[in-house]
Amino acid sequence: MPKEFTPEQREKARKAWNEATSFNQLCELAAKFIEGTSPFMPNYLADSVAAETEPLVTYLAAYNRAGFLTTCSQPGEDFPDWKQRAFVDGFALEPVARSIARLSLYTDLHIVAVPPGMSAGFHTPVILRDFMPHGWSGFSSFEELDFFREECGELAFNELLRAWSISIIDLQWGRKEHLWRKVAQAICYSEKPHPDLGLDIDFAV
Repeated sequence: MPKEFTPEQREKARKAWNEATSFNQLCELAAKFIEGTSPFMPNYLADSVAAETEPLVTYLAAYNRAGFLTTCSQPGEDFPDWKQRAFVDGFALEPVARSIARLSLYTDLHIVAVPPGMSAGFHTPVILRDFMPHGWSGFSSFEELDFFREECGELAFNELLRAWSISIIDLQWGRKEHLWRKVAQAICYSEKPHPDLGLDIDFAV
């Protein structure tokens, strides 16, 4: 069952966003919301994540702590009359955004990574109900920054304005773990190739 929070706890959680001074602090606050220890996130109208998100909590919290501020996601599902593609949207500063974008070079994930001030992508169905599309992702979403404008500290929000819009979709309907593991491998681990391998190519986006 969802945890019950008091009005005082909600106000304290909201105040933490308002007092944040960096993008990394926003990511940490988002991770705490996803984990259920804080009852506020600017773009969310509930104290905690939806039930379908619970199996993804470990991944999503790790992504945020790695610098990918997630704003929307869903698991892959495959039922006779209801199908979902796993996807996650959010924002990341350029180094993390480029690490995510490079996944398109060696995975079958559909990735849209868009620098600030630009728009790109196209509406890709991520929910099918009775063989008709009922949800879309795969496009830049800078308009979502309006949810953060009034709730975040000025310094933190100014850093957020420099973030890239990120959308990642597993195009295979219903697949469960693929997206989450690939993104974790790209941004949550610190291992780097040995310099003798000569893998110092700058994969420009």
